[in-house]
Amino acid sequence: MLVEHAAMTSSGGRSGPAGFEGASCDFGTCRCSGSLSFCEREGICLAPGAYTVARCAGTCGSGLTNCVTACADLQQDPTNCGRCGVECAPEQVCSLGTCATSCSAGLTDCDRSCWDTRVDRAHCGACGIVCEAACVNSECRR
Repeated sequence: MLVEHAAMTSSGGRSGPAGFEGASCDFGTCRCSGSLSFCEREGICLAPGAYTVARCAGTCGSGLTNCVTACADLQQDPTNCGRCGVECAPEQVCSLGTCATSCSAGLTDCDRSCWDTRVDRAHCGACGIVCEAACVNSECRR
């Protein structure tokens, strides 16, 4: 299902519905073309510098830090590792808030972020396996 949304053009106006160059919303996730970011509150794509968590997403959820352009898990986000704006080198992962060549013991590298796949609902048993309720000993439970 494609959900329509408007986007900012370089002149500051709005363009038409999703479907313009590289922008789409699918299953509640919106993507904008190029370096634009989707602003959830306003339903538009914004240029770098115009998108802020306060403007577009409100407050960050539990365990996340407001890093101005995004809510980040400083323990696992390779673009905000340990502190906002600290980016790990392309060959490194973010493990427990530190850029490293590999994940700490008991953690699994899932796209440069280290997760405990025994208990993480978004990476249960393996990277990308999502559980609706809970992940216990690498298995989804209800």
